[in-house]
Amino acid sequence: MEGSAKAIIIGLAAALAVVSSIAIYASMQQEPEIQSAAMTEDVQFLFVQHAGSGSLEQDGDAYRLTLNDVSESTVRFADRPYRYVDSMATGSFVESWSFGDDSFADDPPNAALTINETGGQKTVIVELLNPIYDEEMRTLTYDAGGVGESITQSGISKFGQATLVIDDAGPTFPVQHGLCRMIEVGIFECDCERGYIQDGSDPFCVQDDSRSARNKHGHV
Repeated sequence: MEGSAKAIIIGLAAALAVVSSIAIYASMQQEPEIQSAAMTEDVQFLFVQHAGSGSLEQDGDAYRLTLNDVSESTVRFADRPYRYVDSMATGSFVESWSFGDDSFADDPPNAALTINETGGQKTVIVELLNPIYDEEMRTLTYDAGGVGESITQSGISKFGQATLVIDDAGPTFPVQHGLCRMIEVGIFECDCERGYIQDGSDPFCVQDDSRSARNKHGHV
C-alpha cells in the first residue's frame, strides 16, 4: 500500500501511544463508549501486534521481519472520532490477509515498528508482505520493504520488546470467512462466506449451525 504522509504519521502516532490504546481497549471491554453517529467512509482501522523480541534482517534484495513471542491477539482500533477498539486472533488476522477485494495481499500495508530501547524508542517504517504465523512457536514473519531508506538508516537488526502498528484497513476490513464494515460504533455488518453467518452485531463470521443441521438431515 502506498502510504500517504498522513497515513505514516497516523501509524507513528499510534505506535507511540500503544499503551494508551491498550488501556482504552481494556476499559471499553467493561463499559463501551456509545456514539450514535453513523460511520462514514473516512473511518480508518489500524492493527497492533506486540512481540517479546524479534529481528529485521536483510534477505537477498528484501528484508525479513520476525516477531518472537508475538501476542496471540491482534488489537484492532478505529482512529478518531470513532474510538472503537476490539481484537481478533492473530492467526485469523494472517488467514484474512488475502481475502476480499483490495486485500493486504493486493495492496500491502505500511506499518510502524516501534522498538523499546534503553533510553527511549526507535521507530522504523516498513511495508509488509507475505505473513507467516506459527501459532505453536508464537512467531510471526513478514517480508518487509522499506519506505524510503528507513530500514537501511535505522541500524536495526536484533531487538527486544516491540510493537507493530499496521496502517490502515479502511472502512471495510477482512475477517476470517468474510468481510465486515462498521455501520455504527460497536455495530458491524458482515458479508460471510457460504456456510457462515455473522455472530450477532460483532465483526465475526461463524459457522451456520442451522445449515449444518439441515445438511445432516439431507436438506439444502
